[in-house]
Amino acid sequence: MAGKLQISNKCKMRGRIVVGVCALLCMLMAFSAQAQEAKDKNNADEEKPSQERTKFFPSDVKKNSVFYMMKRVADWQISKYDQTDPRSWSTGTFLVGLMDFYKMRKDKRYYTFMKRAFDSVEWKVFPRPYDPNVLATAQAYVDFYMLEKDPKMIQYTRYVLDAQFQRQPSEIEVTYKDNKHWVDCWSRSEALFSAPPAWAKFSEATGEMRYNYMMDDLWKATHEHLYDKFEFLYYHDDRYINVKSKAGKKIFWARGNGWVVAGLAKTLEVLPKNYKSRSLYEQIFKDMSAKLVTLQQPGGYWPSSLLDTTEYNCVESSGTALFCYAFAWGINNGYLDRATYYPAVQKAWKVLVESVHLNGMLGYVQRNGDAPNMVSYNDTEWFGSGAFLMAGSEVYKLSD
Repeated sequence: MAGKLQISNKCKMRGRIVVGVCALLCMLMAFSAQAQEAKDKNNADEEKPSQERTKFFPSDVKKNSVFYMMKRVADWQISKYDQTDPRSWSTGTFLVGLMDFYKMRKDKRYYTFMKRAFDSVEWKVFPRPYDPNVLATAQAYVDFYMLEKDPKMIQYTRYVLDAQFQRQPSEIEVTYKDNKHWVDCWSRSEALFSAPPAWAKFSEATGEMRYNYMMDDLWKATHEHLYDKFEFLYYHDDRYINVKSKAGKKIFWARGNGWVVAGLAKTLEVLPKNYKSRSLYEQIFKDMSAKLVTLQQPGGYWPSSLLDTTEYNCVESSGTALFCYAFAWGINNGYLDRATYYPAVQKAWKVLVESVHLNGMLGYVQRNGDAPNMVSYNDTEWFGSGAFLMAGSEVYKLSD
């Protein structure tokens, strides 16, 4: 009898434990659901900037306002640096923009930050001598060399550039599709931002024209392969040639074209005035700009897919920043008509400012990719901040 009573008590105890565990699980599930609901609400609130957030930021193009916004974005991005490698093309693009920002007012904090970052990697680029994207950071290396004339700042850049002269076979390859070595070619549009300015800057720094000649050959090969002479735009790579969107439109990626037109501006900035091919670069820059200004949306941004606003018609800040930079640079250097392009710059800068979070993070940056895609207010990347700083550096020169 005592044995049966003991078993009964054990059963009751187990029953209470089971009930307790079930109750605890229910409480945890309810708490999790509430937390997810709160998270979803916060995400929904962050999906686009409210007037409460953007009213603190000046979106006009006066010098102090532009400088203030650039500082907010630069300082936030630097605060996230930690162990980031300055040799990556994404971080390198940010540092190119930061160098442009530094040149505006010569704030030593930014100079010191960049120099320490470059010293930490001994002024090296990634050991992939034929990959054009490793040269994004080299642009800033050469800028530093022009200021300090320290040979160590460009010795590894020279190694990478010189490797191109020794490449075998020597025929230039620019295909992407079905090419297992596509990464070692100027096979995609961003190559025309990362590499040509580095080659042209190095030629200017050393006085050796052979670097411009090689850049010329490589640029022209990619241009002839990816440029649509009817649309005055570039395909990201040859996988998109003759491919249409769901709406039947040609696929021209905004940021992909932003890389090209911004790269042209950076290259023209240092290319000799009497250089044999300069007129070609100037004409392509003008033709692209004339097309792009017609594609700006009423809200001031450019959609991720330039010719098709039905699928990804939302703010995309990285492409918009690159176009804003190119237009402002074109006005400042006499290539673009102020009456036509200045309103576009004003609208673009306004939407860029509205894309900045209160903490200084630039939102609406489409994640790293190679084609049009969706983007949200909370998306950001290093290269987006770099493009913002590039744009600001030229808008600053335009401002009162």
